[in-house]
Amino acid sequence: MPTLTKRLLHYAVYTAAAVVIAISGAALYLRMVIMPNVGQYKADIEALAGNAIGIPLRIGSIEADWWGLNPRFSLRQVRLQQTGPDAPLSLSRVDATLSWLSLFVWDARLTSLALYEPTLEVRRDSSGTIYVADIPVNKPGPRSPFPDWLLRQRYVLVSDGILSWQDDLIGAPPLVLNKVNLILRNRGDKHQLGVTAQPPRDSVRDLDIRAELFGASLQQPQGWNGRVYLRADGASVHALNRWAPWAQEQVRQGQGDVRFWLDLNKGQITGLTGDVRLNNVAVSLAQDHPDMVFSAVSGRLGWSRNRDLHTVLAHGLSFTPVGGRSMEPTSVRVQTRIAPDGKLTLTGARAEKLRIEALTALSAAIPMPKPMHDWLDTHRPQGYIENAELEWESARKYRLTASFVDAGMIGQAAFPGFAGLNGRIVATGSGGEAQFNARRLDLQLDRVFRHPLSFNDFATDLVWERLSDTGLRLKIGETRLTNADLDATTQGSIELHPERSPSWTFRPTLREARAMRSGAICRSRSATMPITGSRSA
Repeated sequence: MPTLTKRLLHYAVYTAAAVVIAISGAALYLRMVIMPNVGQYKADIEALAGNAIGIPLRIGSIEADWWGLNPRFSLRQVRLQQTGPDAPLSLSRVDATLSWLSLFVWDARLTSLALYEPTLEVRRDSSGTIYVADIPVNKPGPRSPFPDWLLRQRYVLVSDGILSWQDDLIGAPPLVLNKVNLILRNRGDKHQLGVTAQPPRDSVRDLDIRAELFGASLQQPQGWNGRVYLRADGASVHALNRWAPWAQEQVRQGQGDVRFWLDLNKGQITGLTGDVRLNNVAVSLAQDHPDMVFSAVSGRLGWSRNRDLHTVLAHGLSFTPVGGRSMEPTSVRVQTRIAPDGKLTLTGARAEKLRIEALTALSAAIPMPKPMHDWLDTHRPQGYIENAELEWESARKYRLTASFVDAGMIGQAAFPGFAGLNGRIVATGSGGEAQFNARRLDLQLDRVFRHPLSFNDFATDLVWERLSDTGLRLKIGETRLTNADLDATTQGSIELHPERSPSWTFRPTLREARAMRSGAICRSRSATMPITGSRSA
């Protein structure tokens, strides 16, 4: 064996032996000197603990024993000292099991820390400073090292605690959580948290919080990432708004069960996803719009943010408007962008399995450009959207694709009225194309036909383009028209201008036509003729 290798091996053996001797000596000293007389060191332990958290601490009594190969210290009647009658933190018992890693990092490291029946006060004063057990956590200047010290401990347990929250900034009544149980597991920068509690009965029946977070220090919030899960059974939004009145800006009221997942990236909330089952719900999407009110809402809701782009989504969402019928589960996604003036602007939307009447009924509460609001209010579209997607920049720059069945709308000006239509459409600000078919179609186009038309068999392909801000040219591919009075195919074009009469060109092929008023029947195996004309206004 080479001489260098032998020396390194000898050094490793000597080092290991020294470590074993040091640990053995420390263990022997603890066992023979410290632990039998641990009560004599109560003042020293109080001073060390007080320096660690930044506030004086008092301990009723101390006991010591062994938990396996690790020394364990039990502290009874622990209280933070202050001038008032109530301590901001008190515990009936604290069990701290010491880790031998403390000898190597020169810091108090515990394999486990158990806090029994703690009573903790958290408050926010009128200036916005938050205090946890009278320790300011968001105040400029040096901060207590205690929160970061907790994150370095392997296992932290809180059993049967009481947590009170006092918010003087908004003048809210005290919020008291009973039966608080917490488990915190730390592995380097990875932290796993579980919390259960019982809030006031009129707000939430049961509360369960889980989290998996990654971060080194609470004093550097921008370095934290991860996800937080919250489950609240029997929640009352109205009652919870006593402590979070800002939430009323979005959800005014609602009662039921909710589950939420919150995504954190570089200290910022970037996403929120929730499963809800609520009754008597009122939601506001914008301050200058009316509320959306429902008798019941269930499904998955979500929000995400990427810089100034906000996405709101719903998956498997079913709701019952007040006074209306229940809507089948649908999926919707709406994207908005924050303008420089702070207003939300619609940039896109997607929907699947959506009853159009539901969107029309709620359109007044949805922030969207005024031309779109006016169009929906005027034409009142209806039907069932199998899937649809909208990309929006302005009234002249957008793209809409949609597949639908049993669609219809009220006709006005250049837009036809119809009912019972199936098809697929691709539309932009400059034009579009569509394929339509129907087994029962009612068509209304007052500027072309004097009376509504009905067909029991209809199919066509359309292509249109805008000629001006209000003009429209419509090219009609081969169209099949069948009803009790007509069996024909046709193709042609129509031009519509608000300032002059419409003009059209058709090339129909009539197989059978019945003149209802005269009773005459015209039959032709193949009668084809071009028709060109216009109608006086």
